[in-house]
Amino acid sequence: MMHQYNGLYRFLGTDIALLKAELALFLSGGIEELELKIYGSDRSETHIDPTPPEFNFAVSFEKVFGAKHIYALQAEAPYVDRQGHRRYIDYVLHRNSTPIAIELNGEQYHHPLSAIVSEKKYRSQLFKQNSLVNDGYRVFRWSNRGMQDDFKFEDQIKEYFGDKQGFQSAPLYRAERTIDFSLYEHQATAVKSLQEKDRTAIKPF
Repeated sequence: MMHQYNGLYRFLGTDIALLKAELALFLSGGIEELELKIYGSDRSETHIDPTPPEFNFAVSFEKVFGAKHIYALQAEAPYVDRQGHRRYIDYVLHRNSTPIAIELNGEQYHHPLSAIVSEKKYRSQLFKQNSLVNDGYRVFRWSNRGMQDDFKFEDQIKEYFGDKQGFQSAPLYRAERTIDFSLYEHQATAVKSLQEKDRTAIKPF
């Protein structure tokens, strides 16, 4: 259903009071900007090896859209949800229009009936997704099993992600610092010494 609408909210109805609070937060319309304290460690400077689903997704994406457009994918994209918690998105596809959040952890981590996911954890995952939707992202989720049929999966991302001409096709991060070509003190001393030797050297005829 996610590809049929601009946004799809999902809620867990086991705690009615909490459900009402979340409905009020996300569906009241015109939610005011919140001044939130950001919780959670910052992983943006840490190299994290991709999981098998993340690796397989990136390979299929490049196969479908070309190496030029792999720059449009941002891995481990940092994100702050509506409660100020720092989250990370497996991939964000940066487009000229609505950005797309892609989650690839698999059913065992995102299914409400999974034996290894507590209700608290599942509710947290839903809150993350609803925060993304509320902030204008479209959210898609695949498991490794969901990507096993190459032809079906490639058709899906072609349909869901839209024309590749709308993707960002340049590196996401560029150096934004002033380049200073001034020498360090020891470098300047060495250059001065070389220049002095050059001036005093006996020149051949």
